Amino acid sequence: LIGKYFGIIEMITNRTLEGTVVGILIAFIPLAFLFQLEIAFAIAAVGMLAEYLPIEDNIGIPIVAGLTATLLL
Repeated sequence: LIGKYFGIIEMITNRTLEGTVVGILIAFIPLAFLFQLEIAFAIAAVGMLAEYLPIEDNIGIPIVAGLTATLLL
């Protein structure tokens, strides 16, 4: 929603840079309580970049984030 209302820099598939950055920060906060900060940020960043995949966000983001966590741990 942040990207929809405040986004200026358009990316591909109707996504904004601002929305992606806020999504990474929002995902990072709870992950930082569970993992080391570097791992938490990597999981959040890769997970949010998965929204650019040509599959449904609700399927792609959890799968990619989970695979990233599995590979890093």
